[in-house]
Amino acid sequence: MFFNKKYERIGTLFSSRFKALHIGTDQYLQRAANYIHANAAELYEPRWKDGIIQDRKKLKEKLLAYQFSSLLDYEYENVARPHKSIINVVALSEVLDQALSFETLMEEAEIYCRSNKGDLKGY
Repeated sequence: MFFNKKYERIGTLFSSRFKALHIGTDQYLQRAANYIHANAAELYEPRWKDGIIQDRKKLKEKLLAYQFSSLLDYEYENVARPHKSIINVVALSEVLDQALSFETLMEEAEIYCRSNKGDLKGY
């Protein structure tokens, strides 16, 4: 009620069902991990899903510094962060074809973009 009044909305805040998909293959797990870690890219490069990145180096810096991402833990194995205690970097790394890193995120996004005719909207 508070949210609706504050933003002059009507109705339920979460109106639709949660849509979960089963991760049944290692390939899909790779894509899901990449999607999660690349999700914040839109904050810094709004057109990255169109294949347009103005400053790749700056995007990497921003994604590695993003406090709600564990990409830093995968990119640098010796990083000391309190959040790392809840992440099992080794377990995910054992099932992925490639080590999770900024470069693998960008490579996978480019492959996905090419295979979907330049559209990363589903990424």
